[in-house]
Amino acid sequence: MTEQIGLTQLSPEMSLLTIEEVIQDLCEVSSSPSVTMMPSYNESDTLEEKVQKSFQALRRTIKLKNRKEALINAYFLGLLFNNAVSFMVKF
Repeated sequence: MTEQIGLTQLSPEMSLLTIEEVIQDLCEVSSSPSVTMMPSYNESDTLEEKVQKSFQALRRTIKLKNRKEALINAYFLGLLFNNAVSFMVKF
Protein backbone atom coordinates (compact mmCIF):
# COMPACT_ATOMS: atom_id res chain seq x y z
CA MET A 1 0.00 0.00 0.00
CA THR A 2 1.39 3.40 -0.97
CA GLU A 3 1.20 6.23 1.53
CA GLN A 4 -0.38 9.44 0.19
CA ILE A 5 0.36 13.09 0.91
CA GLY A 6 -2.66 15.33 0.51
CA LEU A 7 -2.44 18.82 -0.88
CA THR A 8 -6.19 19.37 -0.61
CA GLN A 9 -5.73 21.89 2.20
CA LEU A 10 -4.38 24.41 -0.32
CA SER A 11 -6.59 23.59 -3.27
CA PRO A 12 -9.49 21.12 -3.44
CA GLU A 13 -8.81 20.15 -7.07
CA MET A 14 -5.20 19.05 -6.41
CA SER A 15 -4.40 15.37 -6.69
CA LEU A 16 -2.55 13.32 -4.09
CA LEU A 17 1.14 12.58 -4.37
CA THR A 18 2.71 9.35 -3.27
CA ILE A 19 5.69 9.37 -0.94
CA GLU A 20 7.76 7.90 -3.77
CA GLU A 21 6.88 10.85 -6.07
CA VAL A 22 7.87 13.36 -3.41
CA ILE A 23 11.17 11.58 -2.71
CA GLN A 24 11.89 11.34 -6.44
CA ASP A 25 11.26 15.08 -6.88
CA LEU A 26 13.46 15.91 -3.90
CA CYS A 27 16.30 13.82 -5.34
CA GLU A 28 15.93 15.46 -8.76
CA VAL A 29 15.90 18.98 -7.28
CA SER A 30 18.94 18.39 -5.08
CA SER A 31 21.00 16.75 -7.84
CA SER A 32 20.04 18.99 -10.75
CA PRO A 33 22.60 21.70 -11.53
CA SER A 34 20.05 23.61 -13.61
CA VAL A 35 17.76 24.28 -10.64
CA THR A 36 18.60 27.50 -8.83
CA MET A 37 17.35 27.51 -5.28
CA MET A 38 16.55 31.17 -4.68
CA PRO A 39 13.97 32.37 -2.17
CA SER A 40 11.03 34.37 -3.48
CA TYR A 41 11.77 37.19 -1.04
CA ASN A 42 14.53 39.73 -0.46
CA GLU A 43 16.73 39.43 2.60
CA SER A 44 15.84 43.04 3.46
CA ASP A 45 12.11 42.18 3.72
CA THR A 46 10.48 41.88 7.13
CA LEU A 47 9.68 38.39 8.42
CA GLU A 48 5.99 38.95 7.66
CA GLU A 49 6.78 39.99 4.07
CA LYS A 50 9.09 37.01 3.61
CA VAL A 51 6.42 34.58 4.83
CA GLN A 52 3.73 36.20 2.69
CA LYS A 53 5.88 36.15 -0.47
CA SER A 54 6.99 32.57 0.17
CA PHE A 55 3.44 31.38 0.75
CA GLN A 56 2.20 33.15 -2.40
CA ALA A 57 5.00 31.57 -4.43
CA LEU A 58 4.19 28.15 -2.99
CA ARG A 59 0.49 28.49 -3.83
CA ARG A 60 1.32 29.68 -7.36
CA THR A 61 3.67 26.77 -8.09
CA ILE A 62 1.20 24.24 -6.68
CA LYS A 63 -1.58 25.71 -8.82
CA LEU A 64 0.69 25.47 -11.88
CA LYS A 65 1.48 21.86 -10.85
CA ASN A 66 5.19 22.60 -10.83
CA ARG A 67 6.18 20.16 -8.09
CA LYS A 68 9.90 20.86 -8.13
CA GLU A 69 9.51 24.60 -7.66
CA ALA A 70 6.78 23.97 -5.09
CA LEU A 71 9.23 21.84 -3.10
CA ILE A 72 11.81 24.63 -3.27
CA ASN A 73 9.25 27.21 -2.15
CA ALA A 74 8.08 24.93 0.65
CA TYR A 75 11.70 24.53 1.76
CA PHE A 76 12.23 28.29 2.05
CA LEU A 77 8.89 28.76 3.84
CA GLY A 78 9.85 26.03 6.31
CA LEU A 79 13.26 27.63 6.76
CA LEU A 80 11.58 30.91 7.70
CA PHE A 81 9.33 29.15 10.23
CA ASN A 82 12.27 27.25 11.68
CA ASN A 83 14.37 30.41 12.03
CA ALA A 84 11.46 32.31 13.61
CA VAL A 85 10.86 29.56 16.18
CA SER A 86 14.59 29.31 16.93
CA PHE A 87 14.72 33.07 17.46
CA MET A 88 11.69 33.00 19.77
CA VAL A 89 13.15 30.15 21.84
CA LYS A 90 16.35 32.14 22.44
CA PHE A 91 14.38 34.97 24.04
